[in-house]
Amino acid sequence: MTDRFNFSRLTPLGGDIFKLWIQPKYNKMKKSVFTIVLLSVSILGFSQSPIPSPCSDSLYVALKSKTIGQMTDREFAYFNQKEKDCSEFRKAQMQEEVKVETLKITKKTMNTYWTIAAIGVALSLIPLLLL
Repeated sequence: MTDRFNFSRLTPLGGDIFKLWIQPKYNKMKKSVFTIVLLSVSILGFSQSPIPSPCSDSLYVALKSKTIGQMTDREFAYFNQKEKDCSEFRKAQMQEEVKVETLKITKKTMNTYWTIAAIGVALSLIPLLLL
């Protein structure tokens, strides 16, 4: 007995499944399978929800209105943890905004350089055209 898997058992005609895949009568099926796979991947890729803000946690918001003396030890520990989480989240958000702004500025700068380079090339070709 061999260790290889026998594909001939999977196909109704007893042939290789890969040979069946390239037959013209299966083109419609291939297109359908490809479309379904492509849609599934795109839906899964684009449907990811953003990270929820720890600053908008309902218990944290309620605890912010209390004074420290009114909180139990567990509430105070939870409040402190959410304070840390919230400050880290805000810091990460600000860093992301800085990255986005930096990318925008870099893109504008590169567009300016390319425009100047194109103008320089065009100006350098003028003497050649006048010859």
